[in-house]
Amino acid sequence: MKVKQVTFVEVNKAELRETELNENLRPDEIISRTLYSGISAGTEGAMYAGYGTPGPPTTAGSSNVGEVIAVGSAVKSVKPGDKVISWCNHDSYAKFSEIPREFGWNGFCLAIKVPDCLPLHHAAVIYHYSISMSAVRHSRVKPGDDALVIGAGIIGSAAAQLYAAAGALVTVADISEKRLAVIRRCGIPAVNPAGRNYKEIVEEITQGRKLHQCVLAIEGSNLIAELVECMRVYGCITLLGGYRKTAMLDVAPIFNRINGNSLRIQGAGGMAFPVAEKPYLHDTHNGNYRQLADLMHRGKLQPEPLISLVNPADCQQVYQDLVYNKDKHLGCVFDWSMVK
Repeated sequence: MKVKQVTFVEVNKAELRETELNENLRPDEIISRTLYSGISAGTEGAMYAGYGTPGPPTTAGSSNVGEVIAVGSAVKSVKPGDKVISWCNHDSYAKFSEIPREFGWNGFCLAIKVPDCLPLHHAAVIYHYSISMSAVRHSRVKPGDDALVIGAGIIGSAAAQLYAAAGALVTVADISEKRLAVIRRCGIPAVNPAGRNYKEIVEEITQGRKLHQCVLAIEGSNLIAELVECMRVYGCITLLGGYRKTAMLDVAPIFNRINGNSLRIQGAGGMAFPVAEKPYLHDTHNGNYRQLADLMHRGKLQPEPLISLVNPADCQQVYQDLVYNKDKHLGCVFDWSMVK
């Protein structure tokens, strides 16, 4: 089977290439025709720009929404015609297993069937919301917590919506006025930190109370020293961005503040969750996906303002904009119906 595939062929160069997919199925395998696939701007952008791993030449992708066209003899959960979310690359056809690993990155495996009530391009960013949901899970945010989300890309914006849905008093900080306008349309207060320090901003938005929660949804290692001064006793800073670039910090005063105020700097590793839902497990990958779809359907989350639909054939310009022109898009979803 001929398949079109988004490929990083070298640093700062992406192409839509043709490759072959073996149509022979193991009993547990599924093939789907891709309808939409969501771009993970941080991870894929770093790979495109050459400072992420693996570097070019490589393929990428993590959120594929497709229509099932073939199933193996042992597949029970889906049938041809079903719309499904899988953790697959940006390929025009995807092949993956019904059987999840118990923990960790699930590889090419099935997440959930897309509920009939959910627009398919919204399903393509459930992956992004699941990353942000892991921050909510790990931070143990409570109703009424003063929370600051730094970074209004799709991950930070999703986190802001989820923290607000959990009852936190959320403000978002970003230097892009376009991104701030989008987050304000979602009903969340926002502030531009350009030319200001975070201690001053936090004093203002919390009326001197300082923060219970801070979510760092950018590659902002250099901000840690400033942010620990903004936290209440027992406050939590959750790391939600990718941290791949070198940062030179004097850690002694940071550690002193963390120790003296019993602060937590918490990773938001979504890969720490088991994958499959089971009666005795509260938090799982697939459970998060199902719950997020329901929250979107109930209007508790607003993915539409965060999404730009783009043509996979334009992948070079799309990645160039995501990495080097961050004002253009919050989040991008490849619409495979655009490919001729």
